[in-house]
Amino acid sequence: KVEAFEAVTTPAGTFECVKITEDVDSKMAFVNTTGKNKSWYAKNIGLVRQEVFDEKGKLLVRQELVKID
Repeated sequence: KVEAFEAVTTPAGTFECVKITEDVDSKMAFVNTTGKNKSWYAKNIGLVRQEVFDEKGKLLVRQELVKID
């Protein structure tokens, strides 16, 4: 789901991004996982930041763009 258009600042700079959220329901072997992913994409760059949350809203992982070559 497209949530917003917003500026995101990472170690690589500040980017105008589209924020996308998605609910996650994953079943692998004996492990079921639910939660939410938030991703920010910048035009001509791609993924700038991604956050992964568990079903209680606790942040599990944050990835950010740190450098552009």
